[in-house]
Amino acid sequence: MALNHYFYLPIQVKTLEEIIKAHQLHFEEIIKDNFDDDEIAGFETQLDGIAAIYAQPLLSELTFEDFYSSPVEEEDQRSFFSSCVSSIAFENMPYLEANPFQVSYLKELLTRFDEVLIDQGGVTELCFKASYMKQLGKFKSIDQFLSPKFPQTQAIKSFLPVDPIDFLVLDVYQEIKRLKSQSTLPGWQDFPEEKARKLYYVMTQEHLDPASLYSKSGLSPKDFDDFLEKLKFWLKKRS
Repeated sequence: MALNHYFYLPIQVKTLEEIIKAHQLHFEEIIKDNFDDDEIAGFETQLDGIAAIYAQPLLSELTFEDFYSSPVEEEDQRSFFSSCVSSIAFENMPYLEANPFQVSYLKELLTRFDEVLIDQGGVTELCFKASYMKQLGKFKSIDQFLSPKFPQTQAIKSFLPVDPIDFLVLDVYQEIKRLKSQSTLPGWQDFPEEKARKLYYVMTQEHLDPASLYSKSGLSPKDFDDFLEKLKFWLKKRS
C-alpha cells in the first residue's frame, strides 16, 4: 500500500474533525486499557509510526477523472464522489504488514462512517469501505497482542444454556463473531444506548458466561436483559 491514503466523505469538515478527535481519544483508551507501561514502551516505535491524520475540505480543482476508478464500480464511485465535501489525509502511512497498531487504528476509524471512498495513491484503483476493510483483514492487528489475555477458546466458562438469557448471551456473541469475520463490527461507541456501551465493549473483548458478563456490565438485572435484546437486534441489522 502507498505511503499516503485519502478518504473522501460527504461530511462537513468541522463534523469530520470532531469524529477524528473522538476516535483518537477512544483509540488511546484502547491502548491504555489493554497494555501496561512496559508493553507500551516496547511498541513505542510502532505507535509513533501511525500516520499523521488531517481533515480538510475537498479541493475545488479535484475531479473524479484524477483517480484510477474501478471499472466494476465506476458509476457508483463517481456518484458517491460527487456528494463528497471533505477528505481525510493520512500522511506517511507505514507499511501495514509491519504495524498492527495502524491497522487497528484504521479499522476503528472506519466503523464511524457508513461509506467512504478511498484512494491509496499511485495507480491503485479507488475502493469503497468494504473492499478496504477486506484488505486490512489480511494484516495483523492489535488483536494478536490481546488474544493471549483473552483466549477465546478458553475464556468462556463451560455452561449449558438453560434460561432464556443464557441463549440471548450466546446469540449476541454469535452476531459479534459474524461481524468480526466480515470486518464490519461497529465500535462500542456506535451503540445507541449509552448506558449499555460498557456491556457491548466487554463482549467484544472477552467471551464470558452470563453470570460473569452480568457482573462486569454494571447493569441491573432488568437492564442487562433489555440491553442484550437490543444489542442482539442492532447487530443483526448490520451487514
